[in-house]
Amino acid sequence: MKKQSFFTQNPGICALLFRFMQMPHFKNFPFWCKCGFWLLLLNIPFGYGGMFFCASLSVATKCAYWLKVGFAIYIFSWFMLGLGVFLAGPESARKMTKLTKRRYRAWKRLRESRVGA
Repeated sequence: MKKQSFFTQNPGICALLFRFMQMPHFKNFPFWCKCGFWLLLLNIPFGYGGMFFCASLSVATKCAYWLKVGFAIYIFSWFMLGLGVFLAGPESARKMTKLTKRRYRAWKRLRESRVGA
């Protein structure tokens, strides 16, 4: 019996994003639209993760400098969000939503069938 990969055993948000990147429609998007999508995707973990890491360093070293660096990283993540929205734009967001609705429903049915089984 062939062992299933992680993405087929536990379809989660990572599997959904991986499948989205594999869609043929996404490959036709312009480069700036793909960059905007990645900026939108990465701004939250970058901002909170950077702030958490710098706050931990600040506590460990008892130096307030790291709090300022963490705050700067958090502010930079907001710039990433704004740039991502600007690059992706509302037209691209509508296009992505339209193209992924059907695949998202199929992914949701797959996940429900595996959890229910």
